[in-house]
Amino acid sequence: MRRFTLRLGVAAVVLGLLAGPALASISYPPNDKYFADQWNLKTIKAPQAWTQSTGAGVVVAVVDSGVNFVADLAGQSAGSYNCIATGTNCVPSSGDDYGHGTSVASVLAAVANNATGIAGVAPDAKIMSIQVVGTDGTAKANDIANGVEFAADHGAKVINMSLGGD
Repeated sequence: MRRFTLRLGVAAVVLGLLAGPALASISYPPNDKYFADQWNLKTIKAPQAWTQSTGAGVVVAVVDSGVNFVADLAGQSAGSYNCIATGTNCVPSSGDDYGHGTSVASVLAAVANNATGIAGVAPDAKIMSIQVVGTDGTAKANDIANGVEFAADHGAKVINMSLGGD
């Protein structure tokens, strides 16, 4: 198994992406329909971080319920894989039947300045969807571990897991 660094949380993703080159600074405020409601981006100072990096060239694995690449995520895919009961031989995924992974991916990498939806924390990053959560919202520890290993072995520079448990 290849060694990798695991970073959790959106603020950590911003810090992890600062090492990447800036594609372009995002105009402030972006023209995204709901940007004014995104108090969290201002709290973590994402607009200031965009002057240093927008995540260009960075692949973020979202280890979750999969991702539907909706309009705000158009062009952001670095691949979609289903790692449920596959070992480390993950197979192509058909999307996100539960919805959580799509929400997480949108917060991370929604395209900015497209007059649609929201602006992502790292709007030029690419999302690698790693499906480990089933349609019932549950996941097995071995599927999560295999998904993380698969992501690290397939080019993910940042791995996000927004998972909870008992």
